Parts: sequence; structure tokens; C-alpha cells
Amino acid sequence: MRFFKSRRVAAIFLLLFLVFGFYSVKLIRAQAQMVVTKDVGTFKAHGELEHSAVFLNNSLYGEKGSMDNYPRALVDAFDLTYRYQSEPGLSEGHYIISVTTVYYVTKGTEEVSLWEEESFHREGKLVNGSFEESFTLNMTELNNRSALISEELGIKRLKRKMVFSATVIGTGDVNGRKVNEEFSHTGELVDDIGASIYYFSDAEKVEKKPFVDRSIVKTNASVLGINSNVETGRTVTTFLAFGALLPVLGYLYTSRPPKDETSKLRPYIVRGTPGKVSRKVVLESYDDLKKTFELIDRPIMNYREGNEDVYVIIDEGVAYEYRRQSPESEKPPS
Repeated sequence: MRFFKSRRVAAIFLLLFLVFGFYSVKLIRAQAQMVVTKDVGTFKAHGELEHSAVFLNNSLYGEKGSMDNYPRALVDAFDLTYRYQSEPGLSEGHYIISVTTVYYVTKGTEEVSLWEEESFHREGKLVNGSFEESFTLNMTELNNRSALISEELGIKRLKRKMVFSATVIGTGDVNGRKVNEEFSHTGELVDDIGASIYYFSDAEKVEKKPFVDRSIVKTNASVLGINSNVETGRTVTTFLAFGALLPVLGYLYTSRPPKDETSKLRPYIVRGTPGKVSRKVVLESYDDLKKTFELIDRPIMNYREGNEDVYVIIDEGVAYEYRRQSPESEKPPS
């Protein structure tokens, strides 16, 4: 009990409580773990449609040539080559490549497809993560076919576009990690009748996909020069803060002023000592003093004798006496 009554000890533990409380709050706000990423590698897929036109007899372009825009009236056919390459190469997989001719009209800003037919279709397996397909689109035959379809549909201004599509599905390895890849590439051979030209849109596509390993690691913190992870530090500092608070609470509890049990009778207490009495009755408790006062209805005399406060009620030569230890003698040492 003397330990809890020491002001010096309470001051030391109050300082410890503030220090550990500071670190506890700081660690509660800190992240206990973090995500660490590590680059494993990158997967790259590249698809490209190479095109050149075979021209009808002319004195301008010769028999064959490659350009961004082709004069519609001079093109007899297109020689096309589609190449696909993956890095690192897919170990196995297959591909589908096709060209579909779409006949449509426009309704406001909306395209309404009236007829579709496949002009070219081929499938195969990848070799070393790549493939190459060459084919020819005979535009003279397609123009004749378009005229026939336009006549059957009864639409003179029927529009046409040729959509090429390449799809690759395969599996491979990127620095030890198995990957499942799907590559899709779509473009168009646009037949711009108004401008009297052909041109290809979206003839090339490149995809890059990075791969990373993610791991969760515990973060570290330093408390008074001692390193530990945040979770452990948070638990220890909180425990120590509460532990240091207990002696401080004990000091506050033991050093509080003692309760004056005679406070309710204070208006009826007078300072003084009794004279000679014929008899003395010793009261055991404050409650006995209170009951005696209520029954006799006499003033209560109070005086100190040694370390004791003495309360006496005199009635017809009889002293009713209650003694208790003086509050001043109970003050805790500093």
C-alpha cells in the first residue's frame, strides 16, 4: 500500500504511461502490413495484316503496289498476309482467321446489316507461338457479287464492308508462370464508294500484358530502439501503457481525502471537552453516534485526544462517547 501512496513512484509511472501511450497510438495508426509487388515478366502479342493491290491495266501504278488508299476503279484484287507473333512464344495454341463481307444500309446513325457472307476462313495450330496466312480477295468477283445481292434486295445504294478477324487462344510460360492468353484482332477493308477508294482500318494490333507477383509482408517499427513488427509493437506498447497506468490510478485512489462520516452532523457539533460525568458509554460506530443524537437531541462536543477525534453527547451526567482516528494522521507520506 505504501507503494501506491508514493508521489515519486506515481510520477515515474505517469511518465511511462505517456511514453508507451504515445507509441501505442502511433502504432495503431500505422499499417501492420503492406503489399509488395515484383515484376515477373511481360507477355507481348503482335498481329498485323499486310496488304497490296493487284491493279488493272494502267499507266500510273503498274501491276502491283501497297499504299494507304487505293483507287477503287483500278483494283482487281488484294494480296493479303496476316502475321501473328507472341513473345515469349506460346507453347501451344490455335488460331482462326476469316474475312466476312457485310452488306448494310444506314438508318440515321445506325448501320442495319441486311446480308453477311464469309469470303475467307482458315484455322490452324500455332508454331513456336506464331502463324502466318496469305490469301487473295478478288475484288472484281466481289463487285459482281455485290451487284447481284443489291439487285436481289432491290436496294441500289447498298453499302459494303469487309471485316477481317483473327483470334488466337493458347498457353505459354512467362518466367516460370503459366499463362492462358486470348488475342482478338478485328479490322476492316472499307469500300468508300463516295470517295472511290479502298482503305484498311486497324490493320495492326499490339498487346502487352505485365505479370507481377504480389506478397503481403508485415511492416516493422522501432520502439525505444527495439525493432519489431507493427502488430507485436502495438500489442506490447498498449499492454505496457495500461500496466503503467495502474500505479497512477492507485496513487489517486489512496491519496484522495478521507470521507468525513460526521459531515451530516456538522451543524450540531461544537468544540469543547465535557466536565465530570457519572458514567461513560462507549459508542462503537458513527451510526451509533447518529442514533444517540437523534434520541437525546443534545449538542455533540468534539475535541482531539492524541491521534483520535472524540465526539461526546452529555445527557443527565452520562457521556455517550465515539472515537475515531483523526484524518490528519491518515495523510499519505510524500
